[in-house]
Amino acid sequence: MVLPFLSSAKSLTTLFLRGNNMDGPFPAKGLLFNFLIQQIVSFQFFLNILLGSFPELKYLTNLELLDLSRNRFDNSTPVQGLADLRKLKALDLSRNEFTGWGQLQGKFRICELKNLQELDLSHNQLIGEFPLCLTSLTRLRVLDLSSNQMTGKVPSAIGSIESLEYLSLFDNDFRGFFSLGSLANLSNLKVLKLSSISNSLQVESEGSWKLDFQLHVIAIPSCNLGKLPHFLLHQKELRLVDRLHGVFPFWLMDNNTNLEVLLLQNNLFTNFQLPKSAHRLLLLDASASQLFPHDIGWILPNLRHLNLSKNSLQGNLPSSLGNMKKMYFLDLSHNVLYGKLPRSLTMGCYSLMFLKLSHNKLRGNIFPEPLPCRYCLWIITSFQGGLEMVC
Repeated sequence: MVLPFLSSAKSLTTLFLRGNNMDGPFPAKGLLFNFLIQQIVSFQFFLNILLGSFPELKYLTNLELLDLSRNRFDNSTPVQGLADLRKLKALDLSRNEFTGWGQLQGKFRICELKNLQELDLSHNQLIGEFPLCLTSLTRLRVLDLSSNQMTGKVPSAIGSIESLEYLSLFDNDFRGFFSLGSLANLSNLKVLKLSSISNSLQVESEGSWKLDFQLHVIAIPSCNLGKLPHFLLHQKELRLVDRLHGVFPFWLMDNNTNLEVLLLQNNLFTNFQLPKSAHRLLLLDASASQLFPHDIGWILPNLRHLNLSKNSLQGNLPSSLGNMKKMYFLDLSHNVLYGKLPRSLTMGCYSLMFLKLSHNKLRGNIFPEPLPCRYCLWIITSFQGGLEMVC
């Protein structure tokens, strides 16, 4: 039985029970919510192992936020009564085990929740096509359907949800053609994530249309873009860019001075150019991209995380790495490095905690002198990836 005392909580407005590993049916058998807790406006039960069907949800008529993420709900134990929550603004059913849209469109009737502003169904096992009825939720600001098994086309009608700020269809299996021009009316869009696991989605990024939004995050790998989208030239507020392809845009980092995360892995970019002056970038993953400017440490002194693995780096490392005094993670594995590490690296990078050097040609004592006693460093050096601590 889960929380039988709730039946007497007449003035309760917020119920927050995160990560308690509560299991079993909820509500407890014989426990009536109805009029006793009608005042609840926020109901957060994520990170538990609940199996019930929540039939009493229909009594929570003032509910505005419902978070049932990270439980074990599936199509056999549906969450009932959602359609009665007319004031609901945020619904999170992510990381459960839903497989079909039948329950969500039918018994759940999510598309009838016209006040809904945030909907997160990510990390389930949803199959089938994008439900067009979702485009009738004209107040939606957040729509996250990522990490499911959805197929079919991405409907152009998604551009009719003009209030959208966050759109993630990432890590599904969408196919066919989709034009970014469909999003031209989404002037408030800040986050755009779209990808296809089978690489069968063709995204059109050029046209006569104009995209007025200023993105903070763009992640559109495996979309067969062909070339870098021209609209990125006009983006000035990017914080995260994930796996673009083509000729590296020399203007990308100069235009976006607040860019923090740049993921370039497996890109084979040509003509990679660092910005003209020092940049605020915090994380750079350029693994398997054949990129390694020798002045990287001077231009990107604020890096915390740098992955340069699988880049065919040969010989000695440049001394500019020692200028990255805030860096705590450095991956140089799977290259052709030999000799000793530059003194500037071991002495200058005093925040470094993890250093991966495996699968190189380094032998013997790779440090030019004993490490400073101010820190301990976890190092992966052996061919097999053995881990050792050097203090």
